[in-house]
Amino acid sequence: MQGLPWKKGTVLAVLLWCASVTGLLAAGVDQVVRDLTPQAGVVVMQIGGEYLIDLDASKGIRVGDLVSVMQPGEKIVHPVTHEVIGSLDRVKAVLRVTRVKSGYSHAALLPGGGAVSKGDPIRTFTGIPAAFWDYTGGGEDLFAQLQAGLPELEWQPYGLAQQQKPEKPGPVPGLKGVVFVLTAQGLGVRGSGFQPINFYPRAVLNGPAAATAAVPAAPAVVSAPVLPTATPAIIKAPLPAARAGVIQDRRPDQQGVWSGPDMPGLMIGVAVGNFNGAGGNQVALAFPNKVLFGHFSNGQYQGDGFLDIDSKYRILSIDAADLDHDGKDEIYMSAAAQSIAEGPEAIASLYAEFADGAMRIKQEGIPYLLGVVEVPGEGRVLLGQRAADTGATYSGPLFRFVKKGEKLERGPEFSVPTDKASVQGLAITKAADGKPLYVLLDINEKLEVYSADGDQLWANGDVVGGTESYFRRPGVNPRDTDMAYEYLKARLAVTKDGLILVPFNEGSTRLFKYRDYTKGSLTAYRWDGRSLQEEWHTAPQGGSLTGFAYADVDNDGKDEVITSVIFNHGSVLNPGLARSAFVVYELP
Repeated sequence: MQGLPWKKGTVLAVLLWCASVTGLLAAGVDQVVRDLTPQAGVVVMQIGGEYLIDLDASKGIRVGDLVSVMQPGEKIVHPVTHEVIGSLDRVKAVLRVTRVKSGYSHAALLPGGGAVSKGDPIRTFTGIPAAFWDYTGGGEDLFAQLQAGLPELEWQPYGLAQQQKPEKPGPVPGLKGVVFVLTAQGLGVRGSGFQPINFYPRAVLNGPAAATAAVPAAPAVVSAPVLPTATPAIIKAPLPAARAGVIQDRRPDQQGVWSGPDMPGLMIGVAVGNFNGAGGNQVALAFPNKVLFGHFSNGQYQGDGFLDIDSKYRILSIDAADLDHDGKDEIYMSAAAQSIAEGPEAIASLYAEFADGAMRIKQEGIPYLLGVVEVPGEGRVLLGQRAADTGATYSGPLFRFVKKGEKLERGPEFSVPTDKASVQGLAITKAADGKPLYVLLDINEKLEVYSADGDQLWANGDVVGGTESYFRRPGVNPRDTDMAYEYLKARLAVTKDGLILVPFNEGSTRLFKYRDYTKGSLTAYRWDGRSLQEEWHTAPQGGSLTGFAYADVDNDGKDEVITSVIFNHGSVLNPGLARSAFVVYELP
């Protein structure tokens, strides 16, 4: 958006996808205006490289929101009444909300800003340049409504914005400010770096009456048109046909997929559960030394808090299960611990649960790799397995783990029909006769299927799975000073209708120590009595798929798949470049 005035702010992008601009109702625009109406507060304090502000979710604050730090200016005095009717304030810096807590939020200073001090007044979405990119040719009335409803944005003229918009919606070099982009499916909000904040489907913008008039009796998402050039998020085998059910598009050319905001760091996994017992599912996003919690509300992802992990631990995987059946899911984390930097690591897993208003670590140093498996007729079961001493990741039998009070204990051995099974890379489903089938990844990460009697029913020669989660230990040769890297297997899962979900990462060769995947997808297989046959797969993401969960992510009564993806691994010299996000898929 070159040529826009810049007031120490940064990029906030709002994507508008609308199948028909004609008939937009004020009620839908009012919702957009309410969500972006400026909220006033103050800077509370600086903490590390961020600032705390006194705005939270009760004020409508979301991760990614832009907050202007104001410099009070000359008072405006009415010449007749001599009353102060305003002041000539200016924006001296812009913050971006990174975490939303109860009573306050964390925010990072964006480049180009001035000094920020404790007590500085703040206002969200104030004094920031704004433009409207119309890809339908009929959005000028909508532009006028938004301009009138959000006067504290610095609006670019409609015609000039159309001249400067890119051929397709997306980030543009030099882009600064707030951008509204009208295309074919609804309205979304994106923050700095073109990151998504919010999304308003066509039905929300049009209002109930307009939605009824414009769409047949079937649900709007079912009858929404599919652009012939679209890349579907879920690709049905064998034909690439887009499916109904769009939460939100990460890109305008993807159907049925919603991507959360970019987050700094390497996201290694995701779990879904009712962690606080308040009803409804939350999403837990695991990084090596922290877990972020959030939930979906009105189509938006809201941050709820975080769990810090002691720096001596490094999380390898994350799972959720309610072992004590108290209505709250606990968090179970396979983890590695080290005594010296870059030295050998021991498995020292963790368990946490919600208590006294927050998620808290209850047990550390559990010497087993942990994984949750859905057992037909029983539900989620937590399994544990020892790490191998040398030459392999896993060793020995699988054990059930049970929760006694606030302590996790090893229970009886968990029976599996083959010694190839491990706590990761295992799923259990049912055959047509109702007997269990065991689907697993072998040591070479190839799929195999076993009957309960131990007969190998099927094996695939293709390598699938792949994770970047590892623990270090001394090499096989005692004289070798270099560390060996032992990688965990990828997680498998089974849907309610019996599909086996299998991730697949592509990238670096598996013959070397380090893995650095650059493309990841998820495939759903169905057992046909002889082999696993593909039902569908997700469109590949340009990054490493590090984990996934199958659950009702957005509490709409339907299960989705949420994946954690590393889009940028950073580098040894600049690890701060690492970026991750979660991606949610509506299922066929």
